[in-house]
Amino acid sequence: YASALFYIPPAIVHAEYFVDNDPGINNGSPIVISPADSINLNLNLALPPLSVGFHKLVVRAKDNTGYWSHYAAQQFYQCGTSANITASGSTDICPGTSVSLTAQVTTLEPNPVFTYAWTPATGLNVSNALVVVATPPVTTMYTFTVTNTLNGCSATDTITVFVDDVTAPVADIATLPT
Repeated sequence: YASALFYIPPAIVHAEYFVDNDPGINNGSPIVISPADSINLNLNLALPPLSVGFHKLVVRAKDNTGYWSHYAAQQFYQCGTSANITASGSTDICPGTSVSLTAQVTTLEPNPVFTYAWTPATGLNVSNALVVVATPPVTTMYTFTVTNTLNGCSATDTITVFVDDVTAPVADIATLPT
């Protein structure tokens, strides 16, 4: 009878990642995996605080025989922009009245070129500025988005303008006591 030689590939049993600087094999941050012949990762990682700019995310794996893989690296850009909205007064308004909304943008990015967008545009005097006047017909949540057109980084914040649903009392002269 014939004989055959079969190769059974080792299973991947451990994976780890690091950002920028290699801490050494088996010293990266662990990635929870189930042992398998191959792995396909879609990760949501808790990254350390990073400076604004380009960084490198590196992933490597170890098989059940103790051998480590070559690493896979992906470059990414760490943004450094945030947004915060403040109102000039109360955000509780009566129908037909207004409130001024101011977006404050903080950035650590060098030489940014920003665009601004408020959504929805309903009830706003403009929708592409840092300061807008809101006169919404009903209670409305506004979202402000700032985008650095040079690198695509963006930040958002929201604020709700509450329009009081009050109707003025109507006095009927015919029913007033005399």
